[in-house]
Amino acid sequence: MTSFWKHALASFAALIFGTSLAAQELTFADAPKEDKALQAIASFQDNRPTGVAVSSTGRVFVNFPYSGFSDERHGAAVVEIASDGTTTILLADSWNEKTRPAQIRFVNIQSLTIDGRDRLWLLDTGSPRRKGVVKSGAKLIEIDIATRNVVRSYPLSPEVVSGSDYVNDVRVDARTNFAYITDSVRGGVIVMDLATGKHRRVMNGTPFLDENGLITPVVEGINLGDKTGAPRAPATDGIALSHDGETVFVMYRPLAGSRSLLSIPAATLRDFDKDDDEILAAVRLEASAVIADGIAMGPQGRVHFTDLERNAISRLEPDGTITIVARGPDLSWPDAIAFGPDGSIYTTEAQFHRLDVFNDGSDVSRPPYDVFRIEKTLSQTGSLQLAPTLGHRTAFTDQGEGDAIILIHGLGADMSRFEQNLEALSEDHRVIALDLLGFGASDKPAMDYHVDVFVDQVVAHMDRRGVERATLVGNSMGGWVSLAFAEQFPERVDGLVLIAPAFFKGLPAKVSAVDLAAGALPTNLDGMRRYLGRVLFEPPTDEGEIRELLDAHATLNREYVIGSLARSIKDEKGIFTDERLSAIDLPTLVLQGAQDGIVPLESSKNLVDLLPNARLQVIESAGHWPQTEHADMVSEAIRSVADNADR
Repeated sequence: MTSFWKHALASFAALIFGTSLAAQELTFADAPKEDKALQAIASFQDNRPTGVAVSSTGRVFVNFPYSGFSDERHGAAVVEIASDGTTTILLADSWNEKTRPAQIRFVNIQSLTIDGRDRLWLLDTGSPRRKGVVKSGAKLIEIDIATRNVVRSYPLSPEVVSGSDYVNDVRVDARTNFAYITDSVRGGVIVMDLATGKHRRVMNGTPFLDENGLITPVVEGINLGDKTGAPRAPATDGIALSHDGETVFVMYRPLAGSRSLLSIPAATLRDFDKDDDEILAAVRLEASAVIADGIAMGPQGRVHFTDLERNAISRLEPDGTITIVARGPDLSWPDAIAFGPDGSIYTTEAQFHRLDVFNDGSDVSRPPYDVFRIEKTLSQTGSLQLAPTLGHRTAFTDQGEGDAIILIHGLGADMSRFEQNLEALSEDHRVIALDLLGFGASDKPAMDYHVDVFVDQVVAHMDRRGVERATLVGNSMGGWVSLAFAEQFPERVDGLVLIAPAFFKGLPAKVSAVDLAAGALPTNLDGMRRYLGRVLFEPPTDEGEIRELLDAHATLNREYVIGSLARSIKDEKGIFTDERLSAIDLPTLVLQGAQDGIVPLESSKNLVDLLPNARLQVIESAGHWPQTEHADMVSEAIRSVADNADR
């Protein structure tokens, strides 16, 4: 493996583990399994695990729904995972037998949880292969994990759960002896008094949307809308309980495209004398969070989410920002979250977006389906955050102290292109790297994308972070963004470092918008090889490495974003004339890889001739990303501009 490629994988690892990019030294390629922060503790070939629960002593349980997507060889509803990765089927000879009556068998276990007494609770939809609730099938089952025996089964009455209803998730408060259940079809919350078995459904059918309404979720480039492109209808989904038991948190219609996190006082839900109007009046829109299938309360009292669109685990901070604590291609539709006694995060990989229903009848799943453990020491540091910008969330990292440097990536990329430069520059500067809207972990709204969108994003983010002036560093399209920013806000720019700047003069005559979009968003291995061959001096040749990067590339980009940008470039929106360029009189360094397969050297030479205060530095044995292939050299070049600025 080349030195560059080790660094490239390190940049992905830094985002995956959510730690300070400067401190992260692990790479997937080099770290032995026992040293990785993201560990697959069990893998399953035929069926997808959804729920996960961990006891106070570290015992781990997962469930496998018997749903429409289930393999015919579905043999286990719930298993316990031992420390060596082996599994034991729970109640294999009794409740796991499909020939038993519905009231005394696992019909379709959708989720599970462990309460404060270390009792395991299984939520049974009662709907085998999701074909409708069978008589006596829907229930909540209490298990004593010490004896591995059923303590009691709590039936869900047909007045509350029937037909196509599909109970989804559950939390149990052992102090008050109440359970709270969501339903991904009809919605609302089912509240059960475990002392009596009495239960009812509340909050049914009422919309609770944040200011963004419903969007169509896209996971790894796969659109989760119906054939018309409209979001699908699943209602309440993940549920969490505050540590003091006083507040219930619910994700409202996430798979329909809502980010709404609701909170309800638990005492209000437990009061069966309150009517729906009184309960609805107590519901609070807690946050516009992320598209999440599962949520859980973390050790420090913060809600954590399975962040589907980012292949991530994220958490809500007290100030309303979102921190990404773990991220990467292996987290392919993380379904549920649980916490171990040491604070480690456990999650399941379900790959639901790869089912045939979302892919024109073709199942594109890639077994095995893993259960992951994420170490506490890495998962709780989380340097990558989401903050509101122009009504959308910007993903960013902000490190170090001193004069500010802002790093802006290019088309089809994200902030990880600057991972090694962050490490070096943050030693003596404040360094902010961000993902432009439509890319990386930032929001990807359906809108027209052009250079001024990104300029507005950068200036709004600077205002939010209290940055008055900065040295702007832009790679490829990021160089165009930096130039446009400098033209509009010269008083806020200390200097410019333009690394292989692209698009500021538009596209060559023979290059169409379609060509540009196709080149920036490869969809197969051959396309990815061509892409890497154009941007790297020494592209990788190993097929496994190329496939990993193809998968990661799909999580960072959206076809409609790149297509919209390509059209704006072809239509010459924001394209510079020679006269406008000659008016940008700021200290500027243009860095160009001698073997760049995207931007010709002649283009950078012409730019330097037009800018009144610019110089060119050509880097040998480098392609379109010299900041990665020659990180030390580029970091020193950036530092020289930042340190010599006339402030």
